[in-house]
Amino acid sequence: MAVLALGFWYNIDQWLNHSGSLSYSNWNVLSLMFLIFLLSSISIGLILFRNKYLSLGILALAILPQLLLFGFSFLNILGLVLFIFLGYNTRSRINNEVEQRIKFRTGSIIRNSLKPLILGIFLVVSFSAYQSSAFESVQKRDRVPSISETFAREIIGRMIGQDYKLDAQQTDQVIKQTITETNKQINNMFSPYLKYAPPVLAFVLFVVLYGLNWIFLWLSALLCVGAVALLRMMRFIRIEERDIKAEMLIV
Repeated sequence: MAVLALGFWYNIDQWLNHSGSLSYSNWNVLSLMFLIFLLSSISIGLILFRNKYLSLGILALAILPQLLLFGFSFLNILGLVLFIFLGYNTRSRINNEVEQRIKFRTGSIIRNSLKPLILGIFLVVSFSAYQSSAFESVQKRDRVPSISETFAREIIGRMIGQDYKLDAQQTDQVIKQTITETNKQINNMFSPYLKYAPPVLAFVLFVVLYGLNWIFLWLSALLCVGAVALLRMMRFIRIEERDIKAEMLIV
């Protein structure tokens, strides 16, 4: 699990601090893959080792690489505290699911318990993004990135092509002038607010990630089901039927 945690936070660090941009890249794919395996390993660890100190160690292993890579800042320490708190909430849910279920179903236990842990990881990712060089570069800009010339050429070409008969040179002049004026208006409106970009972008990143939490829930549950089945086949664990007493309300 420590290796998976290090791989996940390393790829997040490469994406935010070393790739030079926030665009799609291989770091995104690797980060998502490591995240799914990391969530599964944490879940299995919390199921198998339900002692509170062992659970604390499992959660610490999952988050400490983030501190080592991004530094011991106030936000990162706050993220550590929130992650441990939400991780303990996941532990409590898992313990309740395991102890109160009549039939042990790994997938149901994970799906019903994992949301606080995912919330904690995405909060820490957002804190990391807020402090990253990629977000700081946006804050230091004095101009809003220019609009795409290809996009503008397509739209303006369609508009003037219907009502005006212009040759290629005249069309290019209209497009360039339109792009220049549009960028000027956008910068006049939004460039004073670029200094607030990092917190806004970090919040947007968190909302987008958490909106996709159901994907991570299902994939992590599938991995956990497979891992538990493999452990049972190898006889590292077993599931036994036991008689238990239950309280009932009688009228």
